[in-house]
Amino acid sequence: MKRLLLIAAIAALFCVSCGSGKDGQSFQATHLTGLYNGYYMGYYSTPNYYFYLGDAAVEDVESPTPTFAPNATYYVIDLFGSENTVRPIQLPEGTYTFGTDNTEGTFSGYSRVIKTNEKGEIISEVNFTDGTLVVGNESIKLTATDKEGKSHSVEYKGFYSLVDASSSTTADEVLYEATNLFIRYVEGNNFYITFGPNDFLSDGSTATPSESYYFFSVYADIDEAPTDIHDYDNLPKGIYTHDTTDSCAPWTIDITDRAMYLRNNKSGYTIEADYFSDAKIVVTDEGITALVTTQTTKRQHRITYSFE
Repeated sequence: MKRLLLIAAIAALFCVSCGSGKDGQSFQATHLTGLYNGYYMGYYSTPNYYFYLGDAAVEDVESPTPTFAPNATYYVIDLFGSENTVRPIQLPEGTYTFGTDNTEGTFSGYSRVIKTNEKGEIISEVNFTDGTLVVGNESIKLTATDKEGKSHSVEYKGFYSLVDASSSTTADEVLYEATNLFIRYVEGNNFYITFGPNDFLSDGSTATPSESYYFFSVYADIDEAPTDIHDYDNLPKGIYTHDTTDSCAPWTIDITDRAMYLRNNKSGYTIEADYFSDAKIVVTDEGITALVTTQTTKRQHRITYSFE
């Protein structure tokens, strides 16, 4: 009987340490992989660190579509700290708090926990709403609350080295500073946005031929549909990413024929380049930045528009 009681006690203790209950999760990370993005081609005013705490490594971490391990859990942290000039690159020591202004000493609302299936595909993705990250000498401790109200306690101990992506550019990078932006509400949570060099007509077209335009269909996070298509002159602030599942979910960019690099002529819009193999749109109070890669030419395009 004593042996049975001892086994039961050990099992109960194990369940508590795993934190697999409904209201909380305790997680011991065995891998830390990620990037030091620096000022992200001048987009951020504070150096950025983007890394994964997981029970498996992330492969192709520099790719727009990194490879996740099957049946894995990853805590993704979008952190802002001091500039790093020491190699190997590690996180600046200190205490970081959850924030939304991308200032030094914070990690952003894009920090989240993701889980993958047996194919390494993401099946669950929940963002954090609060938390603290403590970085020590080869030790990291995260305590956070996600938007579902669940608490998370994550710890990592050991050596790690971040990939230096602070100066990574592509020889074929296209920098495009748009002087005009057209945003049109369509239906549900769907918006059309077009970057271009000239004024747009009410339907988003332009009378100026032979100019380059970038056209996206995005899905925003809005509480309810506006009664008038002109109620929105901007998109909700946040990061929109390329949707490979065509889910029409909030914070995604459509992969259909709407997401193309276009050119206008006297007959209307025609396809000049090709579809995007990857795309990301970042919306802030200051402006909108889109980073896209074309499928055929494999050129990277950085499109910016300033609200000032």
